[in-house]
Amino acid sequence: MSGDRRLALHFIPSAHTAESGDTSHPSVNRIENDQRNPRSSGSDTEYVFHTEFMGTACQADIHVITSPEKPIIGWETCKRLGLLSAHKLSINHISDSDTQIPPSTLKLLDDHASEVRSLLGMTNFCGAQFIPNYATLTHDLCQLTKKNTQWSWTECHSECLKTIKDALSKACSLAYFDPNKHTEIHISAVLSQSGQVVQFASRALSAVEQRYSQTEREALAITWACEHFHIYIFRAPFTVHTDHKPLTSIFNNTRSQLSARIERWVLRTQPYNKTVIYRPGHDNPADYLSRHPIHLPPSDREQKVAEEYMNYILSTSTPKAMTIKEVAMETAKDKTLTAIIQALLTNKWYGIDDDVDKATFQTLHANRAELSLAHNDSIVFKGRRIVLPKTLQSRAAQIAHTGHQGIVKFTALLREKVWFKNMQALLEENTRNCHTCQINTDKPAREPLQMSPLPAAPWTEVSADFGHLQNGKYLLVVTDKYPRYVVVDILDSISTTSVIPRLDKIFAEFGVPVSLKTDNGPPYNSSDFKDYASFTGFKHRKITPLWPQANAETERFMRTVKKSIKAALIKGRSWKQELFKFLLDYRTTPHCTTGVPSASVLFGRTIKKRLPHLITTIAGDPSIRERDTQAKTTIKRYADRKTYVKPNDLRVGDTVIIKNDHTSKALTPYQPNPMTHSLSLFLPFPSFPPLFSYEVSVRKLCSTLNLNLSLSSLSLSLSLSLSLSIYLSIYLSISLS
Repeated sequence: MSGDRRLALHFIPSAHTAESGDTSHPSVNRIENDQRNPRSSGSDTEYVFHTEFMGTACQADIHVITSPEKPIIGWETCKRLGLLSAHKLSINHISDSDTQIPPSTLKLLDDHASEVRSLLGMTNFCGAQFIPNYATLTHDLCQLTKKNTQWSWTECHSECLKTIKDALSKACSLAYFDPNKHTEIHISAVLSQSGQVVQFASRALSAVEQRYSQTEREALAITWACEHFHIYIFRAPFTVHTDHKPLTSIFNNTRSQLSARIERWVLRTQPYNKTVIYRPGHDNPADYLSRHPIHLPPSDREQKVAEEYMNYILSTSTPKAMTIKEVAMETAKDKTLTAIIQALLTNKWYGIDDDVDKATFQTLHANRAELSLAHNDSIVFKGRRIVLPKTLQSRAAQIAHTGHQGIVKFTALLREKVWFKNMQALLEENTRNCHTCQINTDKPAREPLQMSPLPAAPWTEVSADFGHLQNGKYLLVVTDKYPRYVVVDILDSISTTSVIPRLDKIFAEFGVPVSLKTDNGPPYNSSDFKDYASFTGFKHRKITPLWPQANAETERFMRTVKKSIKAALIKGRSWKQELFKFLLDYRTTPHCTTGVPSASVLFGRTIKKRLPHLITTIAGDPSIRERDTQAKTTIKRYADRKTYVKPNDLRVGDTVIIKNDHTSKALTPYQPNPMTHSLSLFLPFPSFPPLFSYEVSVRKLCSTLNLNLSLSSLSLSLSLSLSLSIYLSIYLSISLS
């Protein structure tokens, strides 16, 4: 039946029949023989063109072949024979046929619901699309067809049947649907194009749908109208006119927060290319229908789909160990939620009682587009979440906190299921006061840093720590807090007897500090170290136990020095040697905090490295030089007063004898071989190699051989100079060649 009704808007079913095997188009050959009614416009050429196009389309697209006897070509109007009635088709519209159904035809043969159902089926097919308010007219008769309804034919049913007869007797014109024209759907399901009605549509609201809020009923009407006119509007842009202004933001804004029921309907209308616009009721031609109840019974599936979705949300949103029945009972006792339910049913958000929570009521009123009712209008929903009454809020928080999750997951779990005013504050308080969470959760927050002041001078406050190496050795790291100068020593053990001598060595080089800061481990917790600190004269400060951040500078440097040692081991080098090189670089590099090399601050001078640098004098250099000169003069004066002190009269070329290094009773104090004095080089006789010696161990030889030896030395020097000149001449000649 639905297929036949679809063809009614485009074809004349009684004007063609399908004949298999016949591929000719006799209707084209009979154009000249047909008698056409007079018309105001048109020509034979136009008829031939449309007829040829129609014949080709029938055969190619829908595989229908026309019969030579049945086509009616060139007529302005014709009748389409229906099953029980006739409709008249003209060039511009569709209307009831002039031949109405006889009133005697519309009667009941038996007092039974099946007879009423058969009657409604006939009138629905023949005239429902021509009667604007058909569902309202047939309301009383539809009530007799419902299940579990006792049969009782009254005067109102007779009046209803009479009204239907009168409506069928009146002609109502409908326009043809044109897919190229812009389409409008009114909230009362009126399909129109260019101001002409294409089709009316209406259906009854079920008992559950009648309890929907005004916004939900209006949204339901748009969803049902789109699906009802699916054959006309699918894939085509169209406009939906509504007299309920909130629907424009609900259907046109994809990010709007909606109730679960409306959200379901919006999803169902997403395949349609629609635009919802607002039109006041006095300008809306469907306003009358929208203000009267629609009583055409909907299909069972269409009626249940929204309620099934709401029941699913209701069952999944109820916290465990809290039943839906309990929520409904407590909601009935809550005056605020009771007022919300009445406002949703009556659409009146004013005149509330004084005992209603104004803050909660105003919040829900501002988000009324997200509100919906479920479970026989006893439970309020905000989106997909249940609005809990005040008596169940603390209990719901305790149920959700059973697993003792963190505040973020705890809040996310409860927010997914329920909603109530000031939920975040209640959940935070519940978590903060949970005794189990307090004793099992580490404190995530840290105390603010307390920065220690810079000491008054270098090497007054130092800190120490140990680092263990993989080879069993230990590093003793001592850090000066003022210049950040670091001293590293290598130990085999961290016992008190091993550490104290190393500290004495360090204190011998740099002095005893005012205070020494360490951790609480061995050997600093021993009584021997306590006695050592008292004896040495420094104050031993122990940091907070299990809080290495209190000795942060030394702890951080330990990571750096271990990295240097690991790099040396990877390269296959001596880690001790590389450690000393690293310390030299670290001490002579400007510190990131002070901006000055730590060695320069501690020693007051620039430490030389392998890189070139400018030697500069330190502060007080002139006074130091003056005092140095005075001290050396005094020392010389006292030393030169000795009786055995006399100047040395040695000259170059003198013959001298050298004192023996190892004296014994068998050896003479001086060597018997004389030598020639030439600065610090003593040239012996030709048979002896040259020797180097100090003048303090040289004695001038007083002998007549001194002159001969001097002459021999002079001749030897001349011969050496001549030989050197000849060698240089030969070398220069070779280079030039």
